[in-house]
Amino acid sequence: MLIALGIFDTKAIITDTIKIAKGENEVHEKNISEVYKHEDGWGIAYLDSKNKWEVFKSIKPIFEDDTINEFRNLKTRALIIHVRRATRGKLSVENNQPFIIKRRDGEYLFVHNGTIYDQLNYSNNYLNTSDTDSAEWFNYIIGYMQQNKGYTKNILMKLNNFDAANFCLVTPMKIVIGEKYTKNPKYYSIKLHRGKSKFIVCSEILPTMRGARWERLANGSIIELPLIKYLF
Repeated sequence: MLIALGIFDTKAIITDTIKIAKGENEVHEKNISEVYKHEDGWGIAYLDSKNKWEVFKSIKPIFEDDTINEFRNLKTRALIIHVRRATRGKLSVENNQPFIIKRRDGEYLFVHNGTIYDQLNYSNNYLNTSDTDSAEWFNYIIGYMQQNKGYTKNILMKLNNFDAANFCLVTPMKIVIGEKYTKNPKYYSIKLHRGKSKFIVCSEILPTMRGARWERLANGSIIELPLIKYLF
């Protein structure tokens, strides 16, 4: 997953994402002995000139889909890209991320990396078009926030059986980034770049920004940032 806020080069980010999806960027636990591609579809979301979210998804591998080139010259201050390697749920556009739902206070977007095996219980099926564990995790988080006045502090402690529950949730007011994994730290650790005019979250260090300053999010932690800081 990749989230970019502020002033950034969309064309470079898309080129980097394709390289990551093809398994040609970093060496980690999953690609030591084999090529490890994310080839089960992709999705993109961005804020338009009216600060409304636009979402597009495809079931083609991002590195074989010419449609991605239509977004290379995109001008936006908020961009989300997710490339899928399916573990639970059928191959379909509905199962591709980013997920988006509309609520009374605005739109909520969600991306998740990893696989969750827990049976998650939630009172409302906010997103009912996907049969993936990621959709269940999204529904659970939204329900948890509703019951806890918007707080997400202890939500990662609710899981028991999972490989990784890494997520990014964008609400009308803030962006919430959480990381929790039980294996493969090189593969699952979230990387952050905090620049003067941009903030980037990615599963791997972007190859065109390898010389920039990056940090790893601590396993089991959640951070929240005001969305407005990077939009104006």
